[in-house]
Amino acid sequence: MTQISIVPLQAQHVDACARLMVALPLWGESYGVTYDAARVRFESGPADSADVYVALVEDEMVGFGWFVRRGAFARSGYIRLLGVRADWQGRGVGTQLMDFTEETLFAEDKDIFLLTFAPNEGAQRFYRQRGYEQVGVLTDYSGPGIDECIFRKRRPSQSWPGGDRRGPHVRHLCGWH
Repeated sequence: MTQISIVPLQAQHVDACARLMVALPLWGESYGVTYDAARVRFESGPADSADVYVALVEDEMVGFGWFVRRGAFARSGYIRLLGVRADWQGRGVGTQLMDFTEETLFAEDKDIFLLTFAPNEGAQRFYRQRGYEQVGVLTDYSGPGIDECIFRKRRPSQSWPGGDRRGPHVRHLCGWH
């Protein structure tokens, strides 16, 4: 197996991250992200209290992960972005980025949230295999006709004193049956 290193984003990685973001159909086509906008995003990410890491094979950037501690509801970890170069997808890069991200976030937070583009079934399958549960949908969230699925994963060792107290009324109010 190829050795993949996960390291903090540095200035020399910004260009490759921006190019990757616009090359992936999700951001380039679905969201209309431009190279300049992506570059600004990666240049300012760490200054905006985000943790941005890149996956390297030797010195070549093959993926990135972007997360915010206490970035969901000011109490839970939030994974904002995860991107893997098309020629490296299916080779463990996303898994290693997620392993690193979850380990980091679960050290402080009891759960992690993320959003995924509703038609992106591959990403949803990936997250479900990792133990994430879809807990809602945000319609027209990122723009007209762009729906986002909300996913949540609890820290594996987490349990609530007294057990789960949600009754059928809560599931009904939230639209889940």
